[in-house]
Amino acid sequence: MFNIDDSFLMPDGARLVGRDADTVSFAVAMPVDERGFFGRQCPGCRLVFRIDADAFKAMADDAEMWCVYCGHCEGLGEFITQQQLERATSVVGDWGLQHMHRELGAALSGLARPAPRSGWGIGVEVHVDRSPFYPRPLPGISEEHLIRVRTHGCGKVRRILSVLTLCDG
Repeated sequence: MFNIDDSFLMPDGARLVGRDADTVSFAVAMPVDERGFFGRQCPGCRLVFRIDADAFKAMADDAEMWCVYCGHCEGLGEFITQQQLERATSVVGDWGLQHMHRELGAALSGLARPAPRSGWGIGVEVHVDRSPFYPRPLPGISEEHLIRVRTHGCGKVRRILSVLTLCDG
């Protein structure tokens, strides 16, 4: 149900990949459909299409993607669906809760002071809830069912809403 990554509990399908003073990086698995495709959403026209996950993994990190509907061209990371974004941000939220719980617990624990033995004065007690945190399972992806077509010109296979396609190369 979950894994322990750098002493933080992470849901299955997510892992902490890097952390320094200013940045925390995660890897979040995105599920594919029965044929190995996963969704992309054009930042221009907002329509969803699917591409082959293996072909996507083989693309360079700085590669650009073309929308099969409107021809909009941008970096790969810009073509994320709302459901994929929600899946990724749920991991960040769970990590943030755990991190803040630790940091606040450590900071507040330092404020504890016993009451003076003389009976005069004030003592401070701090109780930090130490109950275990269980991350939420990653939300699923249930994008609309799309038809499978081969684009004209380059022959790449895409899953789209209609048969109108543009070739990206």
